[in-house]
Amino acid sequence: MKKLILKALLTFTVLSMTLSPVFALDEVAPTNGNEITQKQIANISENDLINYVYLEETETINSYENVVLSLKDEYKNASNAILTYTDSSNKSYQVNSSNQNDSEVLFKIENLTEGTYQLSSMTFEMDGNVYQSTFTSDYNASFSVVNGVSTQSLDDCDEEIEEYANDSSMKVVEATSLDEALDAVKSVKARSHNGNYVVYLDAGHDNTHTGARGVNGIKEETYTLAIAQACRDELQQYRNVEVHMCRDDSGSCPYPGTSSAQCNTNRVRDAASKGADLYIALHLNSGTGNHSAHGAEVFVSNHSAYHNEGTNLANQILSQLESLGLKNRGVKVRNTGEANSYYNDGTVKDYYGVIRHGVESGINSMIVEHAFVDNYSDANYITNRYHDIGVADATAIANYLGLSKGPHVTLKGFTWQVHDDRILIGTAYEANTNVRFTFKSYNLSTHQWVTLGENKTSNWQTWLPEKGNYWIYVEATTPDGYTTNQVMCFAVGKNYAPYVSLNGFTWQVFSDRINIGTAYSTNTTGVRFTFKSYNLDTKKWTALSNEKASNWQTWYPEKGNYWIYVEATLPNGYKTNQVMCFAVGKNYSTRAMSARSASPAVTTLSADDGIAVQAAESYYARLKGFTWQMQDDKILLGSAYDTNDPDLRFTFKSYNLDTKKWEVLDSNKKSNWQTWKPYKGNYWVYCQATTSDGKSYDQTMCFAVGKNYASYVNLNGFTWQMQDDRILIGSAYDTNDSGTQFSFKAYNLDTQKWETLSTFKSSNWQTWKPYKGNYWIYCQAKTSTGYTTDQVMCFAVGKDYGPYVHLNGYTWQMKSDSILVGSAYNTNDSDVKFTYKSYNLTTKQWQSLSDNSSSNWVTWKPERGNYWIYCQAKTSNGYTSDQTMCFAVSEDYSGNLYRIMGSSSITVDQMVKFYENGKGNATYDTFGESQYNGCLTQGGAPDIRTYCQIFKEEAENEGVKVEVAFTQAMLETGYLKFGGDVKPNQYNFAGIGATGNGNPGNSFGDVRTGIRAQIQHLKCYASTDSLNLAKVDPRWNNNLRGKAKYVEYLSIPNNPYGTGWAASATYGKDLLKLITNLYKC
Repeated sequence: MKKLILKALLTFTVLSMTLSPVFALDEVAPTNGNEITQKQIANISENDLINYVYLEETETINSYENVVLSLKDEYKNASNAILTYTDSSNKSYQVNSSNQNDSEVLFKIENLTEGTYQLSSMTFEMDGNVYQSTFTSDYNASFSVVNGVSTQSLDDCDEEIEEYANDSSMKVVEATSLDEALDAVKSVKARSHNGNYVVYLDAGHDNTHTGARGVNGIKEETYTLAIAQACRDELQQYRNVEVHMCRDDSGSCPYPGTSSAQCNTNRVRDAASKGADLYIALHLNSGTGNHSAHGAEVFVSNHSAYHNEGTNLANQILSQLESLGLKNRGVKVRNTGEANSYYNDGTVKDYYGVIRHGVESGINSMIVEHAFVDNYSDANYITNRYHDIGVADATAIANYLGLSKGPHVTLKGFTWQVHDDRILIGTAYEANTNVRFTFKSYNLSTHQWVTLGENKTSNWQTWLPEKGNYWIYVEATTPDGYTTNQVMCFAVGKNYAPYVSLNGFTWQVFSDRINIGTAYSTNTTGVRFTFKSYNLDTKKWTALSNEKASNWQTWYPEKGNYWIYVEATLPNGYKTNQVMCFAVGKNYSTRAMSARSASPAVTTLSADDGIAVQAAESYYARLKGFTWQMQDDKILLGSAYDTNDPDLRFTFKSYNLDTKKWEVLDSNKKSNWQTWKPYKGNYWVYCQATTSDGKSYDQTMCFAVGKNYASYVNLNGFTWQMQDDRILIGSAYDTNDSGTQFSFKAYNLDTQKWETLSTFKSSNWQTWKPYKGNYWIYCQAKTSTGYTTDQVMCFAVGKDYGPYVHLNGYTWQMKSDSILVGSAYNTNDSDVKFTYKSYNLTTKQWQSLSDNSSSNWVTWKPERGNYWIYCQAKTSNGYTSDQTMCFAVSEDYSGNLYRIMGSSSITVDQMVKFYENGKGNATYDTFGESQYNGCLTQGGAPDIRTYCQIFKEEAENEGVKVEVAFTQAMLETGYLKFGGDVKPNQYNFAGIGATGNGNPGNSFGDVRTGIRAQIQHLKCYASTDSLNLAKVDPRWNNNLRGKAKYVEYLSIPNNPYGTGWAASATYGKDLLKLITNLYKC
């Protein structure tokens, strides 16, 4: 991550003292030997001295850092520049400048180890004067060197200001033709809720996380916002696109108090929450100080799902910018620079955080570097044509998405006002033209749409609904017919609309007439009533009155069976009606079946008329009307009859005039009585008699049932109680069945999934622990006889009630023999279980690390390689959350490689026997070059046992496994026969410093010192721990620490760091064979 530190953040203190440079000589010292002699420090202000300080990386895995300090032009002749910096322990170091280009001074800091470093001051000479600038605590010129084992330090990497120079992690992408780019539009999938494309513009940096400074006083964060505003304004002239800005017009940081990396991460999350299809980060570039770099370039993702589409759009942006006169520097991809960092498709992860997080959020993200702030030509474009640059960006985006200009409108959500007598529904919107609005409501109970307002200029609508659950729909239309719409759920708790409800009939029977009345309730005036009668015998309707003010009607019927129909009409046209059966026994007298009494008084229909007397020689039957008995729990229906058939059979049916359904009560039975358990309502009762020879006779009567005899249940709405940790949902009901049961379900409108809250149970209350969102609540009630009814309501939940768990990233601890991997999480559930898996990107195999463990940590012992680590957390109710990261393992933890450090069970006797088995005919301390005979004795090892005892003691002193060091000595010396470039009297038993071509390497004073040097050199490779004895290894190098922990890694071709003891590819294997043989001794 590049970082440009601005002069406004620097405070320079002029020192009136003699400069005495202090160098930490064992770490970093001036490389050119220059020293600044004692001279008077010249006074100079910060604005007169420094332009900026440039850090190549604020976090690096390298052992070096490049720093550029840009001086004002009048100080471009500065010389003898020295940079002072401190480490984490506040120890100071100095380094001389390695190069100077005009007024830009380059420092290369080398031999860095893991930790954080702070630039503290700079001094230089010019024209006989010395200048020093001390960086105060407000100056955050710091960088860190990190362990490169894990790639997840990427989460802290994000762009600050991009460097123009190509490097090994950057590649240029060939531009495609404009036609090819336009063809790719077909594959772009929009995710906006109303079908529009969603473009998110990230105006790079802000007034807290400032960007680059350039010539002409350019501030990057100021001009990126201006470009973004011009891009937004132009894009909004197109249809089918929504534009969102990460910064408002004030330029303020959208996430105050966050680091630059976290702020950028939050910007991508905000884009994802808005359903963004494109994330365009708008930036200005900066060179390394020579003012020559110029032009525009675009960084796109390396991920296979976004690379081609991103390249298509980037080429169109560059084409538009090029038409303004800016140089086209091409489409580029910058990888992490870490070879073992991969996306889930196997491609290398992107360097820049907004692109990388965009991939993780499913958004095609890119960075547009429009021009260089420190190039005079580009700077003129930035200051004078920033509006044209923004329009060029917008034009390219519109061409890529296939958008067209024209009047447009974007709906931005609903608002409402609830009054005593009405509800006002409003829609927020943005438009560049006049807009007309149409509002509709859909009643979820009646399943009917109602147009509330149509083609109106106001974006507000007065609504007078009845109590219930609704969808509210609004459609906006521009003058040329372009439309967009949106929908929301709305629960209405009371009646607002004028209504009338008919609540049954009543009547008065006089000697010469019948008065029919209808009970009703209403919240308005002007209700009109229409009465009609239908003669079931003549099949004719008669209008008794039409829209009269009175709810009573005088009726003069003839004898017969009738339906009485009444319709109520409101002034606004709303209508409702009801029907009852009525039996009239004679002219102007009646026995009516009352809907309000338990026992209807009904005259039967005579079956005598129209039925011919049957011939004596055949069976016959005459049905003589109905009779009935009203009991508490049932009605007994009977059919009067006469017949000459001893086996006459009866079938009874009922027809519900409300539900329009027949029900067979019984069939082909000998009894002329039938038990009946109907629901309250109006019916026809039908009886058919059938003789033995197949003749059939039937009769029908009307029957009004005043109460429920069958098991029933009515659901009368919902109620609920909001508690801290749950919601209680209740269903109001009435029933005559003590065995009624209830089941509850919830439908999540966001996930579009049903959840069964309970199967049928006796309680009409249900405990519910939902997650935040919008739902339908469904309740079904069932009687013991199987009768069912149901109801539904909308319900908006404002917080999480259900057991949840959210995974918030990984953490890990590198142990000597394993890696501990942990998942950060938050939950409201005490019983979360974790499952971990690893996927080896080389072998393409998954490995289970833990399954349903209560610990969020897992011990992992991988081989060296590249992996995905997958974690799934599951709550007690089955809710899951998961996450994945890439992990590069640079050493073996599996136990399959042989560690150099550690304890050993090898004895001196085994070492002596191993030597005796391997030396052949040779004699200890006797050599082919006889002048060296006896030198081992002179060096303190008169026999092989003493020699082995020294090896064991020295190995144990430093914690090196003696079998490794001893077999290495046997391999390097040919079982102490020597014979190569290294001579016996050098006491160099491992070829330290011997590089071939006659170079004998290092010499040591005696046997023990030579053995100690070998063991110390092994420890240098195999460990990062300090030495326990004084250092005698002349080849000790901190850069080698910990880079060969295993015997196998002593072979340079097999070492992941490209270093090691020997160039032979089999060196480690050869040692392991000897170690195996040593253990057999």
